Amino acid sequence: MAPLAPLGDAGAGPDCRGPFVRARWQFVHAIRMDVAGRSSFFNGVIDVDPNGNAIRCTLLTLEGLVLFDARLAGTAAVMKAIPPFDRPALATGILADVALIFLPPQGNLRETGRTTAGTACRFVDARGGVVEVATARDGTWRIRKYDDAGRMTREVISGATGRKNTAGTLFIPDTFSLTAPGTHGYSLHFRLLSATPINH
Repeated sequence: MAPLAPLGDAGAGPDCRGPFVRARWQFVHAIRMDVAGRSSFFNGVIDVDPNGNAIRCTLLTLEGLVLFDARLAGTAAVMKAIPPFDRPALATGILADVALIFLPPQGNLRETGRTTAGTACRFVDARGGVVEVATARDGTWRIRKYDDAGRMTREVISGATGRKNTAGTLFIPDTFSLTAPGTHGYSLHFRLLSATPINH
């Protein structure tokens, strides 16, 4: 994990919560998963409740069959899982990836600075892991997760195009990707189909 460059005196400090919604939203994406040279395609419906620190993730075939439906609100609850999504480790991993993308980090803010992706905040959890949130001036963002040895275990990068919410405080990218490096690594590529605020 490379050190952050100083922020300097010009401009305001980083918006550590910039990529994340402030109220309840529902996102629908077309998703491509690449694993060991093979690709799978499905749709994902993600309900995000930042005030409750909760997410619900539903994965469906392109024809609409529910493959996986689970909620994370402190603890995980799987409502439906069709093989191979019924494997506990896979279910836990899916929810952890979705939480990394859509919920603000829950660790303590340790440092701020600059990276090649923009101004950055680093949050450290109780186990010594670090989540780095970097935001560029145009609103695009990058999220990296490191283990307690400083090895990057996840990287999420937003695409360059998208739209702002009506308040202008949130950049909603048309596309983004998550990469898990390593021998058993994989990548997930998301294309936005809809983004809807939930008012109740």
